Amino acid sequence: MRAAIVAFLVGCAHTRASDGRLELQRARIAATKGDTGRAIQLYDRVPRFSDAWPTALFEESREMLRKRTDGGALGLLFTLRAPQLASWVFPEAFAIEAQIYERNCYYNRAIAVAAEFRTRVLPLRERVLAALEGEAIADPWIETRLANAHTADDRWTQLDRLLIELDLANETLQKIEELSRAQLEALEDADRIHHREPLRIVLPGFERWDFDGEWWSDELGFYKVTLSSVCLPLRKGKSLRLERVELLE
Repeated sequence: MRAAIVAFLVGCAHTRASDGRLELQRARIAATKGDTGRAIQLYDRVPRFSDAWPTALFEESREMLRKRTDGGALGLLFTLRAPQLASWVFPEAFAIEAQIYERNCYYNRAIAVAAEFRTRVLPLRERVLAALEGEAIADPWIETRLANAHTADDRWTQLDRLLIELDLANETLQKIEELSRAQLEALEDADRIHHREPLRIVLPGFERWDFDGEWWSDELGFYKVTLSSVCLPLRKGKSLRLERVELLE
C-alpha cells in the first residue's frame, strides 16, 4: 500500500509548479461568487506542501461546511492538526469543527473543541496584543503569519487580522457551546448512540484504510471522517426542537 501511495505522490509532484498563491486566489474568487463546488475543486489544485497549502486546507473546510460535506471538512481540519503543520494556526478552524459536531448532535464533542480552543489558542491573543505594541514575541504562530510581512504596515495588518480572527472564533465558539449545553438538556448526545466513526485515509484510485494514530506526510490532506448525524429528541419521551443557528455563514 505504501508503494502505491509513493507512486501516486510522485505523479502529483510533477504538477507542483508554483507556490500555490495563484491557485489559492482562483479558489477564493469562486468562493466569493458563491460557487462552492468550483471553489472546492480549485482549492484541491493548490500544490500539497506549498506555502499556500495550509491556508487552502482551512478555506476549503469552510466551503465544505457550507456544502454540508462534514466528513471531508473534518478530514481537512484533522490535517491541520498534524505536527508537520504545527506552525500554522487558524482560529476559525475550531469554530468550524465545533459547528459540525453541534449540528450533528455531537454536543459533548462541540463543547470539548471550545474548551480546547480556550486552552490552546485563545492565550495567543495576549501575545498578539504585545506584538502590536512593538514587543519582540517569539511565537511560531505569529512568525508564520508575519512571514510575508515586509513592511511595518504589513506587519500591523497581519497581526490585526489575527486578532480579529481570534475574537470572532471565540465569540462563535461561546455561542456553539451555549447552544450545545442547551441541546444536551433536550436531546441525546450522538456519542451515546454511536461508537466513534473511523478516521480514514482516502487516496484517489486506492482503497481506504484507517488512521493508525500517526501522521504520515504522504497521508496529509487525504483524511476523511464518516460522521453519522443522530439528532433524536429523547427527553422524557417528548419531542422538543430547539432553534439552530448557522453561526458561520
